[in-house]
Amino acid sequence: MIKTSYMGDIDIEPWEFALIPIYLIIIFLIASSIKNRKIKQHPEYRYYLLGLYAKIFGGLAFGLIYIFYYGGGDTVSYYESGRALVNLFYKNPVDYLRMEFLPVNEDLYDEVLSSETGWVSSWLYGDPRSYMVIRLISPLMILAFRSYFLTTILVSWVTYEGLWRLYLMFVRYYPHLMSSLAIAVLFMPSTVFWGSGIMKDPFTLSATGLFVSLVDHVLVRRNVKFRSILGGLIAAWLLIALKPYIILVLFPGTMYWVFNQRIKRIKNALVKFVLIPVVFAGLGGLSLWVLNSLSGSLGKFSLDEALNTATVTSTYLRSEQVGGNNFNIGEFETTWLGAAGKFVPATMAGLYRPYMWDVANIVMLFSALENTFLLLMTIRLLWRTKLVRLGHAIFADPLVAFSLLFTVCFGFMIGITTSNFGSLVRFKIPMLPFFVSGLYIALKMYSLPPKSRTRLLMAQRAAQSGPQAGVGAVHDPT
Repeated sequence: MIKTSYMGDIDIEPWEFALIPIYLIIIFLIASSIKNRKIKQHPEYRYYLLGLYAKIFGGLAFGLIYIFYYGGGDTVSYYESGRALVNLFYKNPVDYLRMEFLPVNEDLYDEVLSSETGWVSSWLYGDPRSYMVIRLISPLMILAFRSYFLTTILVSWVTYEGLWRLYLMFVRYYPHLMSSLAIAVLFMPSTVFWGSGIMKDPFTLSATGLFVSLVDHVLVRRNVKFRSILGGLIAAWLLIALKPYIILVLFPGTMYWVFNQRIKRIKNALVKFVLIPVVFAGLGGLSLWVLNSLSGSLGKFSLDEALNTATVTSTYLRSEQVGGNNFNIGEFETTWLGAAGKFVPATMAGLYRPYMWDVANIVMLFSALENTFLLLMTIRLLWRTKLVRLGHAIFADPLVAFSLLFTVCFGFMIGITTSNFGSLVRFKIPMLPFFVSGLYIALKMYSLPPKSRTRLLMAQRAAQSGPQAGVGAVHDPT
């Protein structure tokens, strides 16, 4: 029988305060070495340390707020359950490895865990996607001597890699927007706060950035290396293991980007006219085939079950079980046509809520301020393009088109499946770097004269030609 008890509250011992600066100094020395080795050829590395500091600070702030302001939460459950595995490691390393790598099994649970080690929470062990977080953090907890805040620092550091690779990818194509893209990818408050603590979100955010950057590396720039392919597969596996709905939107989006990049290189208008419908029909078929092939791994998030999952999740999150910070986009039929009827309110919720008038606590206030910034940026783009040229602003550049289409589709998905603000602000962070980057790039394009805009697009396409093209070639004037 799987136990539900924990080992008590998080106790912060005096030795933790002594070790925190030591861990930070070690991380600083390693990160400084990386920065100093790269910065001469790659000036974008001037943001490497700042982004890492922001992420670690965000993780510590996340832990402090959840422990001392909210008095607990999922992060504490993950930590307490991870601590049980670490205790098992010290007692019997072989049993620890069995719990770490073997499938979830109640008999194994009863065999190896006891009151001496403590228990993994039943709701975490019973959900393979939640238990995956325990598998990921327990090795870090061993290195952190079971300290909550030292583990948080290590989680923040380890998951920084995927976000940094995403930033490097954007800078490759838009080196003149180095500072703006740093804000978009590394320094948005939600990314810093929700993407850094002991939760699923830091791992899924990092895996999303890693997956997209390696799609660019292998399929767009055709720099095919075994380690890049392996890294992309690991990132996709992590997304499927933790939050499969991300890959449901991300895979078709990245394939659209890859094929769109290829089509943009074709200069013959007739060939484009004939090729475009064929290519995108094939793309749709490929995406459906891949996602259907993964249906066993996706489970309730497979294409056949996704809509039922959306309806059930939305209904649950509107219930009183989740608390009072809820919103309602209205009822809809459990059909794709019924869901499409809620496209506008669901997408607006996914992209821009909570609004300022939705604020019920200090954490929501920061989210609302960030959303106001996003809304103002969107309005500015609509105004600058006079609406009639909005399509050109988005689709003239395949990376911008991918970023904003992924944002809209992901925003719709979380808006229609989520009715609780606390969940909403966490669920949206995988799309946030793409949303803000796409807005910055499109606004920059339309601040230039037409000839300069054309030259910039040509330079951006030339950046696909090799691994060193584009990066650091233009100094950031901002």
